[in-house]
Amino acid sequence: MKLAYFCSYWPVEISEGAGFQTVRYFPQDEAKVPVRLPSYCCSYAKGSLAELEEEALDVLFGFAHSCDTMQCMYGIAKSLLGNNKVFLLVPPVDLTAPEAREYYTLALTNLWQELGGKEDLEALVQLKATWEKYQALRAKVKALENLAPYVPSWEIFNLLKTLQSLPVDEALAYLEIPRDLEENQEANPAGVILTGAVITQNNLYKLLEEQGFRVFYDDTCTGFRHFAGEASYADNIFAQIASYYISKPPCPCRHKGMWERAQHLKTLYESKKARAILLVQNKFCDPFAWDVPYLLDYFKKEGIPALVLEVEGGVVGEQNKTRLQAFRERIGGI
Repeated sequence: MKLAYFCSYWPVEISEGAGFQTVRYFPQDEAKVPVRLPSYCCSYAKGSLAELEEEALDVLFGFAHSCDTMQCMYGIAKSLLGNNKVFLLVPPVDLTAPEAREYYTLALTNLWQELGGKEDLEALVQLKATWEKYQALRAKVKALENLAPYVPSWEIFNLLKTLQSLPVDEALAYLEIPRDLEENQEANPAGVILTGAVITQNNLYKLLEEQGFRVFYDDTCTGFRHFAGEASYADNIFAQIASYYISKPPCPCRHKGMWERAQHLKTLYESKKARAILLVQNKFCDPFAWDVPYLLDYFKKEGIPALVLEVEGGVVGEQNKTRLQAFRERIGGI
């Protein structure tokens, strides 16, 4: 059976190791407005719930607590499908707290038990093997970062989305298939760091390419940030998995300090030799919207060109096209 999840903090190793084919959920149509969610929720949540309501999906669903909307989604899904088909993990909000690692380890252990995972030696060996597969996948994706300046951004997005849509064995096999990604192009001087929440369609990436931009690093929830993080060794496999998720780059829903996310984006901007930072604001995504004012203020003080683009349901709009044209002239390049 498949288990579909909605957030990068869902521990894919736990559900895959417990015997469920684990994939990220991408709705086919984000234009729908289900009656159980108000219209002022993000299109990702609305499209996902609409499909969940309309289709008899024979899958389990995994929620990692992130924002209020997705917490409501969890409650609605649980009432519709029942306790045995919907699962929740609540990661610590402050990942730097002294108790965070211990709490995270316990939360992962409890989730393993809820999903039917056993604690005998054979089951834990299987879990460790699954963990190592995901670490191998993450290492391969890390190597792909070097291709980003030379490959059309929408191709990189399509690849990363496909990898999240496959169980780990299939994802690893998919990466082994030869494909002509690198096209011997010179790096586009208008390289940008892209940051934001979930992006489900490649429309934005195609628009950026049309306007002379290229995403040198995708710091969205569905980009390279989804696969990023470093694990520290621990005798307890659950503690080792927890160490990885605690180390993930900051997002608005996980706290690592007031300036941690701004400094992380500045480091990416400098290390990737980008020309600007683009903040993608999914309409009605409150956590990312709350970050925008202080990020823009920080980037202005640091002399980093930045632009906010509001999108909804994969629709980027003519206004964004005009703004990108003006921003392109501002930062220079070909």
